[in-house]
Amino acid sequence: MKNYFKIITAILLGTALSACSLPERGAPLDAAAPLAAQRALEQPGVEQRLLIRKASLTIETDDVRAIAGKAQELTKAVGGYVESSSTYHEGQSFFLALRVPDARFENFLDDLSKLGKVKDKSASAQDVTEEVIDAEARLKNLVVTRDRLRKLLERTADVKDVIAVERELSRVQGEIESLEARLKRLRSQVQLSTVNLRIERRMILGPLGYLSWTLWWGLSKLFVIR
Repeated sequence: MKNYFKIITAILLGTALSACSLPERGAPLDAAAPLAAQRALEQPGVEQRLLIRKASLTIETDDVRAIAGKAQELTKAVGGYVESSSTYHEGQSFFLALRVPDARFENFLDDLSKLGKVKDKSASAQDVTEEVIDAEARLKNLVVTRDRLRKLLERTADVKDVIAVERELSRVQGEIESLEARLKRLRSQVQLSTVNLRIERRMILGPLGYLSWTLWWGLSKLFVIR
């Protein structure tokens, strides 16, 4: 059994050493290299960054449901979809989580802004280029390790050795599945940007409301002119 532990250790050590010999960033990858790594390195001297872009937009309108419908139509028109939706305050406000192709992100925000009066608008971008490349490199090495363990398992006869190899194989397979899920999530977030849209009904003040607002405005000017 000690021999098999030595073999497993050698397999893991060989995988670790191969990770250290990965090509430097900017070096060409072979045809089997993962898609995201190719995107980041395919142009010598020019990095194509992998960005996760998000935006939040709050607009005010007289007809919340009608504008929510138009927002959904705009989303479908650009090849996106509604991830989730909800209403608040008995239909006085509507929330939509929208996913749209990153290439249409900025134009889509402009189109949404035209649906009503913009109250708040913000956007952010998270660079995940390094994270994707590192995860893909780890995944490639784990797959090599898994294949070696499978071959070792085929040659193993002793029950204790089989259990030891299967335990290590199960651990490696678990890491592979975890990395694959992580990469799938990152790729989805890069390809489809997220827009959180809140639609609120425009408030119309009554006589007392206008009076209260005027008094508040007058009092505020006693302390601060601008």
